[in-house]
Amino acid sequence: MAVIVALLGMCKVFLLDMFQLKGMPLVLGVFSFSLVAVVGSIVSGRWQAGRARK
Repeated sequence: MAVIVALLGMCKVFLLDMFQLKGMPLVLGVFSFSLVAVVGSIVSGRWQAGRARK
């Protein structure tokens, strides 16, 4: 489910906002997508590290 939400957010930010928004809304849109990518990376890294310990 989280992957679907991230993909929808990515499509919105990069396909819609990049062409329509300017200024602070554009910055906030890109920042929010970056934040989702960082959290996903951390969760994925911890998940794989947990599997390696077993």
